[in-house]
Amino acid sequence: MGNLISDISNIVVALAAVCGAFTAWKGLSTWRKETEWKIKHELSHRILVNLYKLRETIDELRFPAIAPYEMEDIPQETVDQIGHTKADYRRVAYAYKNRGDRYYNAEKELKASRLEARANWGNGLEQHLVRIDQMANELLYRIDQYLSAINPETDERTRQLMTDRMEEISRVIYDPLTADDDWRDQLDEAQQQAEDFIRNKLERATA
Repeated sequence: MGNLISDISNIVVALAAVCGAFTAWKGLSTWRKETEWKIKHELSHRILVNLYKLRETIDELRFPAIAPYEMEDIPQETVDQIGHTKADYRRVAYAYKNRGDRYYNAEKELKASRLEARANWGNGLEQHLVRIDQMANELLYRIDQYLSAINPETDERTRQLMTDRMEEISRVIYDPLTADDDWRDQLDEAQQQAEDFIRNKLERATA
């Protein structure tokens, strides 16, 4: 009888150990899934926010008007020394530099998230961001051309070349703030494709 009770006790202890091990394994598995879900959810959300920030800076670069507070504050004495033409150029160049700096900061934030996305998702996101990269680079290039065209220190031949291309340059660097903007439409389409990809990842992470 004593042996039977001892055997039963051993079985109970063994079963308790098995149940405990299973519970621990189940808890660890749940924790891992929750951690993975949290990482993927935060990554998707962060990339989406970074993409919106980048778009804001692109729209800011293309805004056709430059407010006085954006321009370099040049003392009148300096204006008298360098002339109004050069002073006007410096004011415009200063505004575009600050707008460009905000773009590069947003691009840097997005780039860090893109590297993380590549590690988790492969090159899927990159394929959707290529067109945005191309259009942003075109915008920056056209702004450089515009600044060369209005810079009084640019050699005459280069300035004339840029001036001859001003219609093409203006189409890219200026948002007409109307519905008729083919460049903006192309950017909208590229961004929507990227957003759809990211939202799909976000929905999967949430599901």
